[in-house]
Amino acid sequence: VYQLRFPKIGRYELVFRMSSTLGPLAQLPISVFLNNTLQQTVTINGTEGKVVEQSVTLAIRQDGEKYMKLYFGESGIDMNRMFLRYVGKNDIESFRNE
Repeated sequence: VYQLRFPKIGRYELVFRMSSTLGPLAQLPISVFLNNTLQQTVTINGTEGKVVEQSVTLAIRQDGEKYMKLYFGESGIDMNRMFLRYVGKNDIESFRNE
């Protein structure tokens, strides 16, 4: 569990750089929760040791602190790096159709 501070509303991208020694048929799900609400689940395949990048877009409708929890549905992921970056406009109207 991580405590995050979002200074403004908008779109943020949570980027994972990870690898797995498993083969390409392996399916490794990662679920991302904010304040105990599921945001998205992404699944990577085994990478045979190669580093891959996967991202999750988070729509932040209210600034401030939130708690992020990552749930790994299977073992076998080696997390090399994880970071968060602001990518969207500070415009709440862009979320009306989501």
